[in-house]
Amino acid sequence: MAGVPQASASTGETVIVTATGLLSPAAAVLGVGGALLTQFHLINGVEAVISPALEPVLAALPGITVTPDVSVSVQDTPESTGPIHLLTHS
Repeated sequence: MAGVPQASASTGETVIVTATGLLSPAAAVLGVGGALLTQFHLINGVEAVISPALEPVLAALPGITVTPDVSVSVQDTPESTGPIHLLTHS
């Protein structure tokens, strides 16, 4: 992604854009004036900064899904009480 300007988070919102159609997520973001941050080849997606007003425009493109890029955390889980045995039917 050489030559793509990096936008700061203060100029827009950070989103994850994925694509299932012919339009690439990078092309979709750039087409609405967004800035690419990271490309995720495994999920055919990109992390990008876009104007909040353009999110509906981007999401309306065929095959494009826009998801807010938010931090997540895992809460403590109870410790295991022992091995789990799977029952199979023969």
